[in-house]
Amino acid sequence: MSEIVSKCEECSKHIGRNESFVVCQAFCRNVYCQKCTELSKYEMGLLNNKNILFVCDNCQPYIKSVIDKMDNMLKVVNENKMALIKQEEEIKTIIKHVKNLSEKETNVLEKKKTNSDMIKNVPPVIVKPKDNVEQNSEKTKEIIKESIDPADLALQISGVSKSGNGSVVIKCGNEESTKKIESQLKEKLGEKYNINIPSLVAPKIVIIGIDKEVSENNLLEVVKKQNKIEGSMKVVKCYERYQHKMQYNAIIETDSKLFRNILEVDKPSLNVGWNKCAVYDKISVKRCYKCWGYNHMAKDCTKNICCPKCSGEHKLEECNSEILKCKNCVMTIENLGMEINPNHDARDGNCPVYLRRMNQERTKFAY
Repeated sequence: MSEIVSKCEECSKHIGRNESFVVCQAFCRNVYCQKCTELSKYEMGLLNNKNILFVCDNCQPYIKSVIDKMDNMLKVVNENKMALIKQEEEIKTIIKHVKNLSEKETNVLEKKKTNSDMIKNVPPVIVKPKDNVEQNSEKTKEIIKESIDPADLALQISGVSKSGNGSVVIKCGNEESTKKIESQLKEKLGEKYNINIPSLVAPKIVIIGIDKEVSENNLLEVVKKQNKIEGSMKVVKCYERYQHKMQYNAIIETDSKLFRNILEVDKPSLNVGWNKCAVYDKISVKRCYKCWGYNHMAKDCTKNICCPKCSGEHKLEECNSEILKCKNCVMTIENLGMEINPNHDARDGNCPVYLRRMNQERTKFAY
């Protein structure tokens, strides 16, 4: 009698070692005798000798279900693949479009730069209500326009901007136009408005990362010799560089011509000792780190605390908001009716109000 190795799952017959049987290769791993499988000897031989799997009737529905699911998954993968290919093409188109816009913008900026070069060193005319009269700058601007016709005076006006405390800043294309408009405004509006042309301040640069081997006393001599430059230069301040104790930064006052020669290149820098030091325009606006407004400091601030991220009345480290909202832009929209986007952090370097303040500050310098 042959040794019993298993029992048929279908008929419960004991199967000897020398009898033909198959094992389900799917999930159940049950054993079936040849009779219950209804397979011929030839088919049984194929199962034993070929890479062919036997699946019982009980497991076949599960196998079909798995195959259907995999087919669906493959279909989804193919659809996503096509969608990704389409998105890739769209992104390539957008990139190409942006590059074209960038080239056009560069051309426009170059033109603006050329035009701005022509009006350098021309101070603006500032018109401000007298006796702290509460009046917004839009009203001041309207009164100026009602009083003067630029065409009659042949004025070259390059820009009119609104400022704080009801004041208006008028930038002209040349000194002749500046003097004309100042004279006319004093004649017609002098009783109620302060009209003045501020003295221009010498521009400043900041040199970053000077080795302490170069002494502060010899700094200007070293800079002029190594870079073969001429012009008026004066050290305003030197201070140790943060996290670089063996280096310092220097704020240098220059004349307008030297300032332009140094900064009007792609990546401004100066040779100082053994280093090639980066150079930047030293211009900034006074701002409060409590309310994030301008023209005052936190120690003098009388306003409520403001989060620079969402403009809520809490500290930045307490902010849980995902929404960006600039308080300065919100107030500018409310007070001046300007069409600007407030959906950014108040510290954003591209904030319209910040850029406007920086441009107003630049009008004070003799570029």
